[in-house]
Amino acid sequence: MNPTKAVLLRRGRLLGAVVVMAMMAVQLLAPAARADTVSQKRAQATHLADEIQRAEERIGVAAERVNNARLKTDAVRAGVADAEAKMQAADRRAGQVKTELRAHAV
Repeated sequence: MNPTKAVLLRRGRLLGAVVVMAMMAVQLLAPAARADTVSQKRAQATHLADEIQRAEERIGVAAERVNNARLKTDAVRAGVADAEAKMQAADRRAGQVKTELRAHAV
């Protein structure tokens, strides 16, 4: 797993854990008259776990896109560097040809 994807997955998991803990805190602080049943809490926890899983999947897709974009950027940069090197070599050769033509003209 590439570092970017790992960081994004950790952030997603951390965010999910924070959301779950916040929801639990709200429920613990709610008045007893509004207390939900255990089955409702399990359903909420399942729903949150599903949301976290979907978020992790989206993070994974985004991390892969970032990685692909970096690879393409690196390839373009390498192409630009190669083109610049060829252009410098052509400029040097053109200078040599000019020098040779001047020598022949004289």
